[in-house]
Parts: sequence; structure tokens; C-alpha cells
Amino acid sequence: MRNFVFFASMFLVLACTSVSTAQFPGLSGNPNGTPGMEDYYTNGYIGSETNPTGVYLDPNAGPWIKHCWVNNGVFNFNEWVQIQNDPTYPTQPGPPWTDWDEVIKDPSGNWSWQATAPTKVDVYTYDSSNNPVYKKTVLEAANSTNTYLEFDFNPPEFPVELLNIQKTLVWSGPGSAPVGTYVTVWEYPTPEPATIVLLISGLLALGLGYIRQRK
Repeated sequence: MRNFVFFASMFLVLACTSVSTAQFPGLSGNPNGTPGMEDYYTNGYIGSETNPTGVYLDPNAGPWIKHCWVNNGVFNFNEWVQIQNDPTYPTQPGPPWTDWDEVIKDPSGNWSWQATAPTKVDVYTYDSSNNPVYKKTVLEAANSTNTYLEFDFNPPEFPVELLNIQKTLVWSGPGSAPVGTYVTVWEYPTPEPATIVLLISGLLALGLGYIRQRK
């Protein structure tokens, strides 16, 4: 059990260790981190199958902040994202992505994810000729809400998998949608660091309690 506490502590340290950013942005759910990317979009076609947006997991980075120009109450996303290795260690695989999360950051609360639209992530791998090959489809997790989407990868996805993320942002407030406005969405891979800290803290507490009982 002492070994368990030691390894859990080491995992906590590694989970919060900074990695360097380079030619493509690092992302995570750290709300205090510098945004990995912040962009303004007039349509939801972001990246493409042949030219995806490459991102990697950086626990010190912030989310991908997207300001979406919504002109008619609907914004359809069709994103192509490629999971990359940490550019500091380009030959080492990982870290893996356990999920992909999306939050609508709208103070009015009048925008939501459309439940009836295709809401999914198609995952692709690559063959020996570097052509994308369909692998599986991941649907939104059961704990998703009107303003929060979660896609769980089980098992986790490693670089250099290709993700095609599809969802639709819609006006859900009273009356007609405002004409011409930006709605902000945060996107990030894996659980937020605070969630990881809480999880490991709970495991440590259980381990220490077990040790006291044995004594």
C-alpha cells in the first residue's frame, strides 16, 4: 500500500508538470493556462481531412477558445483535429487523450448543443501509405448537457489519430436569435487538472486510511 501511495503521488506530480509548446498548440482544460488557441470563425469548417489542425496535450495550457459568428441561430461544426506528440519529445508516443470536452461560455445561457443534430467524433488511423482509415465513432457521453459536451475515448486515443468532430450550436432562448453575434466555445482534451487532483487526492486518502487500519 505504501507503494500505491508513492506511485499515486508521482502520478500527481507528472500530471501537473509543464511541457514546452512549439509549432502547434498544446491544449488542456486548465482554466488558468494561456489559451492554446483563440480564434474567430465565420463557419464551422475548421481544418480538413487532408489538412487537420494539429494539437497536443499540455497540462499547463488553456483550452481552445472559439468565437463563433452566429448569424441565423445555428452554427454547424465540422472539425478535423489531429492528435500530435509533444513536440519536445517528438519520437515518444502520448500522452493519450481520454476524452474531448466542449463548453458553451455564453453569459445569457441562451445557446445550447442541438440534441437532434449529429453529435459525434469519427476517429481515423493511418495506413502504411499515410491515408486515413476509419476506426470508430464515439457518441456524446451520458453526462453531457445542453451547454457541455463530453466524448469519452475508451480505450484512449494516442498520436497521431485523426478526429472528425461534428456538432451543432443553436439558439435556445426566447424569441428569435440575435442577428450577427459571437458565441464563445471552449474545447479541450482530457479531464481538467483540478479533476485529476481531486481524483488522486481521493486515492491517497483511501490508501492512508488503509495503512492506519492495518496499524
